[in-house]
Amino acid sequence: MILFLDFDGVLHPKNCEIDLFFCKTGYLWQLLDAIPELNVVFSTSWREQYSLSELVEMLCHDPDHECYRDRFISVTPVLKSDIRGNECLQWLRDNLMADTRHLAVDDRADWFNENCYIIDPAIGIEKADVENIINYFSVGHDCHCQF
Repeated sequence: MILFLDFDGVLHPKNCEIDLFFCKTGYLWQLLDAIPELNVVFSTSWREQYSLSELVEMLCHDPDHECYRDRFISVTPVLKSDIRGNECLQWLRDNLMADTRHLAVDDRADWFNENCYIIDPAIGIEKADVENIINYFSVGHDCHCQF
């Protein structure tokens, strides 16, 4: 199972002060704890400025979060179309995982057609979002863009 992860508007409110960056990562840890077979691929635009190891370090710099380090496995390709959903699908094809259950968690509905969960960018991910995402992976329902 693959979770495509955005940062801005998901792991912290969009346009927040730098001291609030990653203030919502506790919800990410809850999600990873609840679904041990879930791996994360970074789809955030931050992947254009930082390497995979730098992105992982941003999230796992605290020794309490070292156990999650191996769950962050890759970054999506950057395509000219600037449609994040296409980048996620391309990553699945490139990695021979097109049939793998997946979900993108993002704050931009206009970048996806399906298999995405849209977070309110002014707030970032919340407990109810985590519960809905866990339900998607455990129950196996199809997921179309949720607002």
